[in-house]
Amino acid sequence: MAEHRLLQRHRPLGRRRRSGFFRVERPDRLWHMDMTSIWSAEHGWSYLNAIIDCCTREITAWSLDVRCRVQEAQAVLEQAVADSGIEPGTLVLGTDNGTAYTSRPFRARLTELGLTHRRGGRHRGQFRVRAVPGNAPTVRCCICFRDERRGGLVVSP
Repeated sequence: MAEHRLLQRHRPLGRRRRSGFFRVERPDRLWHMDMTSIWSAEHGWSYLNAIIDCCTREITAWSLDVRCRVQEAQAVLEQAVADSGIEPGTLVLGTDNGTAYTSRPFRARLTELGLTHRRGGRHRGQFRVRAVPGNAPTVRCCICFRDERRGGLVVSP
């Protein structure tokens, strides 16, 4: 069997952890926030800001605006924190390296709210919000995880 390469090498039973990886066991411990643009015939380009709870995979807060600025991102974040009753120092917010999330006013507001900011780095997969049109006139949201090293795209339900 070894001559025909039918035997596989033994792999360790535990999963290999990436740097920055940690297990989320309770809701409201790790959120991810992202923005995407959506074309609509009525308003032109609209921008969807969404925050997802990584434990429950529920959209915590979202907003559809005609502008893509720091103020809109802050408003969605403040709405999510107020609705969930987040205590300072208990939540990690993951974002990509978009200009709204790396700006000084946004980082200052995170510090005021007592949130830890975790930005995606180079060669690391990013969480992206995608608008998926369905049969109904509503827009469903899903979170896509793109891993550039593997060349794949994983979509959460």
